[in-house]
Amino acid sequence: MALLIAPLVLLIAGSAWGTPGGKLDTTAEPPVVFIGVPGLRWTDVSAASTPNISAFVADTAVAQLSVRSVYRVTCPIDGWLTLGAGRRAAAQRVPDIDETENVPDLNEFCDPIPPVVDHRVEGWDSLVAYNDDLSFNAQLGQLSDAIRSNGECA
Repeated sequence: MALLIAPLVLLIAGSAWGTPGGKLDTTAEPPVVFIGVPGLRWTDVSAASTPNISAFVADTAVAQLSVRSVYRVTCPIDGWLTLGAGRRAAAQRVPDIDETENVPDLNEFCDPIPPVVDHRVEGWDSLVAYNDDLSFNAQLGQLSDAIRSNGECA
C-alpha cells in the first residue's frame, strides 16, 4: 500500500462578501478561495483544537480536496501544481523517499513554494519543462488560464 500525505485544500465559496468599503454586496458573485493546509486532516479540526478554522468553515460552503501527485509523498508545491493543472503534477526532487521509509517531516523533505515576483512564479519555466517530461500530460496553469479567459481574476 502506497502512503499518501497530501495537503488539505479547502475550497471555499463565501456566503457573505464585502465591497472595499466593507458593506455587504449581495448582487456580486461570491469569491472562491483555495486554502492549502499541509498535513491537516478534518479529524484535526474542532472547536476545541482549532477554534478559528472551525468557526470559519461553519459559515462558508466548504469542499475538501486531497491531492494525489506524481510522487508517493505530496509536497505542498505538488498540490498547488496539481490543482492548477487538473492532473497530477510535481516539482522535481531527488530522491523521492523509498516505499519502506517513514514519511519525512514535510518541512525538511519538501522545497518551499517558490516566491511570486512581478505576478510570475519564480522558476515557472523549469516547473513546466519538468512536468512536460512526465507521463501525466499536466498543463501547468490551466485553471488560471481558464478563469482569465472568462474575464475573471485568478
